[in-house]
Amino acid sequence: MLGNLHVRFGVGAGGQLPGPHHHVGAAYVLLTETREGYAHRLRAIGHLHEAEDESQAFSDLHTAIRAARKVYQTDGTMPDWEALAQAAEAVREPGL
Repeated sequence: MLGNLHVRFGVGAGGQLPGPHHHVGAAYVLLTETREGYAHRLRAIGHLHEAEDESQAFSDLHTAIRAARKVYQTDGTMPDWEALAQAAEAVREPGL
């Protein structure tokens, strides 16, 4: 279902947003592991917060990350990783 999102969000994903890409990718991995019983919830929220902070120059991406973090932090609803991937790709430099 989620396919290669870990690759799409990969560490140092390039483009103008290596920080947000890295942090969203890290949150994706941590929350996937949380579903398997690992206690990474707070670290994942922290990465989403960092991604939110580092994406402020990109309004749509920033808004999407913030909304995903707040919903997950409030009620545990997993972020829509595909929507976040699309928002991140929309601001990535062409060719990266």
